[in-house]
Amino acid sequence: MPQLDASLYIPQLFWLGVVFCLLYAGMRFLIEPRMERLLKRRRRKLQEKLKEIEQFKIETEELRLQSSLFVAKKQKEMEEILLKASQESIKRLRKFEEDFHHESLKKMGNFETALQKEAKELTAHLKSQESALAKLIMDKVMASVPSSLPSEKSAKKAKAK
Repeated sequence: MPQLDASLYIPQLFWLGVVFCLLYAGMRFLIEPRMERLLKRRRRKLQEKLKEIEQFKIETEELRLQSSLFVAKKQKEMEEILLKASQESIKRLRKFEEDFHHESLKKMGNFETALQKEAKELTAHLKSQESALAKLIMDKVMASVPSSLPSEKSAKKAKAK
């Protein structure tokens, strides 16, 4: 077995040292500086992104504050508008009630006047009907009673003519 041959140990150790030194130098002077630059760039970008995130958080908080102030202001304005609208509608409703009340009183007055006029006309008509009915009843009663007095018959005939 060639691995156990002692005469080959020194050249193998030599080449082991050479390869190790080359690999170490390559790692130390080529790969490590590139890795450091890459890591520095990454750190720098991360720091920039963190600063941007912090700035964004500040802006977001400012916008949230502005929006809450805006909402509160608009809510107050809306409450004022609703209050004004409510007061205006109450005022209009009261005016409508007053107008309705006055109009109904006026119409009731006109109705009462018309009713009184009709009542007078009906009373007059009833009186005329009453007198006509009384006259008719009297005529029938007189016609059914035998007349003992000829003068009454002649008076009636004269009236009838």
